[in-house]
Amino acid sequence: MVAETCAREARFEVSGGPEAIGAARRFAGRALARWGLAELTDDVTLIVSELVTNSLAYGKGPITLTLRTDGRAVRGEVGDHGPALPTLLPADLFNEHGRGLILVNAYADDWGVEPWPHGKSVWFVRHAEPVGALVPQPT
Repeated sequence: MVAETCAREARFEVSGGPEAIGAARRFAGRALARWGLAELTDDVTLIVSELVTNSLAYGKGPITLTLRTDGRAVRGEVGDHGPALPTLLPADLFNEHGRGLILVNAYADDWGVEPWPHGKSVWFVRHAEPVGALVPQPT
């Protein structure tokens, strides 16, 4: 279920089926395009994918993805009702799991965890690059 709560906020109820991660990524991409922040799509959808995957694997439903923008940045939150708080672990070449938060840490400008009385929210912030930020300016 998708709910557009206002022009700058969108909420998505994540289902527990195999299509949930792709649906969350598509939802995020559509919201970013609607807000004129399509340049953030690759980074934000990667972050969303990792956080939704973690909630599906280790959390407890219901799971909600919320995105908000001020026009210059996106703040996303994936909330669930599981008691375990995620922890950033060092990468290990031999582990099959444990790289999701490493990717979140690499692609988000900031991120963290907010414990709730009955669960938690893992949030991130990703800023849009200022126009011309990557173009050298003449001296």
